[in-house]
Formats: sequence, structure tokens, C-alpha cells
Amino acid sequence: MSGQRKRSPSVAFLAVLCALLMFSSSADELTAEQAWNSEFDETVFQINRFKTAGKDRRDRLAAEALDPQALVCSADKDPLDVV
Repeated sequence: MSGQRKRSPSVAFLAVLCALLMFSSSADELTAEQAWNSEFDETVFQINRFKTAGKDRRDRLAAEALDPQALVCSADKDPLDVV
């Protein structure tokens, strides 16, 4: 895998993780499998959103990102490509 850069977690992934931790109460606590499925689904959503986003939106996100590796790339096909 020479030539490939290691990617950092996406901002969206971290936001979902934080939201899950902040808003889950002890009575409504998610199981590990439910949390993984939620994170997987959110990452799929972000990949699909990137694919349908216009060039202006992609350029704006690239300009706003502190680290370009935190963005979903056009080569990303599934959540394993993102993380």
C-alpha cells in the first residue's frame, strides 16, 4: 500500500459518535452492535451525499476542512474506505 496516505476519521463520523455518547441515557443505551450499525449507516449516508453534491459544495467543504484527509474522497466506495 505504498503511496497511500493514512486517513483520519471524518468529522461526520466523530460528530455522530459524540451525539450518540451525549444523548444516550442509561435507560436507552445502545448496544455496541447498534452503535456500530448507526455509525456505519451514517458513513454510508455521508459517502452518498458526497457523490450527489455539486462541485461548489465539495470545493467549499475542502476549503473549510482543517485536514483534507477528513473529507470523503471520490474514491471512497464504502465505510471501510473512509476509516
